[in-house]
Amino acid sequence: MLVLVITLRLFAPWCHSLKEKRAVLRPLLSGLRRQFEASVAESGRQDAHQRLEITLALLVHNTAQGDSIRQQVLDAAARLSEAELYEETAEYR
Repeated sequence: MLVLVITLRLFAPWCHSLKEKRAVLRPLLSGLRRQFEASVAESGRQDAHQRLEITLALLVHNTAQGDSIRQQVLDAAARLSEAELYEETAEYR
């Protein structure tokens, strides 16, 4: 078994306060947790109003399954949020 760690960085230009940012972040985090049964958290840029950084950690059997799940995570993030995904990193541990 491997641990797949995915970090997503998103941009939400309409957010001008942390309250607006939380309104974008909350459904994204809960939706990813629910769909993938993953550990999901805001992992950086907590004080930036328009930038979001979240990290997911999932158990996978092999890299082929991990690559498939990675693509599903990207699709789900696009579906769950209007924020623009501008960077994504994935690594196996």
